[in-house]
Amino acid sequence: MDSLFIIGFLLICLILIVVISSCFSHKAKKIRDKIIGLSEAIKKRNEIDSVYKERFKELNARHIVLQFNHFNGKKTYDNFCLYSACYNYLYENEIQIRNIVGTIIANRQFKKEYEKEINESFAQTNLEIILTSKIKPKKFYKYEKEIYFSNYMKPAVDFNINLSKGYVTPAGRNSYRENMIKTFEQIFDMLESVEKEKAKRSSEEFRRRYERSLVSDRVRIQILNRDNLTCQVCGESKKNDSSLVLHIDHKVPIAKGGNSDLSNLWTLCKRCNLGKSDLILENIIN
Repeated sequence: MDSLFIIGFLLICLILIVVISSCFSHKAKKIRDKIIGLSEAIKKRNEIDSVYKERFKELNARHIVLQFNHFNGKKTYDNFCLYSACYNYLYENEIQIRNIVGTIIANRQFKKEYEKEINESFAQTNLEIILTSKIKPKKFYKYEKEIYFSNYMKPAVDFNINLSKGYVTPAGRNSYRENMIKTFEQIFDMLESVEKEKAKRSSEEFRRRYERSLVSDRVRIQILNRDNLTCQVCGESKKNDSSLVLHIDHKVPIAKGGNSDLSNLWTLCKRCNLGKSDLILENIIN
């Protein structure tokens, strides 16, 4: 009997605590709502938020996950480099990643300005306005400051790439996994390397196209006449065999850094030209 009385008493106390707490919470909410409606500082804060809400840019995702789990064997798994995989991903998706980087950089700068403006713009509400609220000035200022400096907007100011590779042996006895996270700063540095590599490749491709364009029909005839219509490797001559097909080719291939100067051009028959592949024939002859 005593136990039931104690339990009942405790339940009543608990209910009273909940009711009283709810009343206080409701009263506190009414006070906060009234302060929010009257506070000049909070009105200013809302204006700042509205301005920066337009400036902050959204990101669909704040990280990218790349998983690699399809390996033919442990050796293939061991040889697979997560750094290289990340680099290749950035190389192939440079424009997309640069847009993300641009958004992060802009948001970081705006976030600094946003927080600075909030700190510098705070000014307590005029006392005359507070007196109309029937709230004690001390309590009004306390709540006003708490509300003003709370609920900061949280724009996307960070981004990373999460990479992982995994392998399970055919029998399932052993499993292996490696993880790597590339931070925003690391991604930024890798993009610089990607840009340099692309510029280098672009420059080299332009050089190759330019050098090939220099070998005009006029230059071809000039080289054929200079070499007396004779293959400079095997010695076969079109003068002796009218069906002989002759090519004008580079001694040092353009792909190996060669140019289209006349000294680097020579006459080759079809057989010798096809047979040389990427070898530099002049080295073989010498």
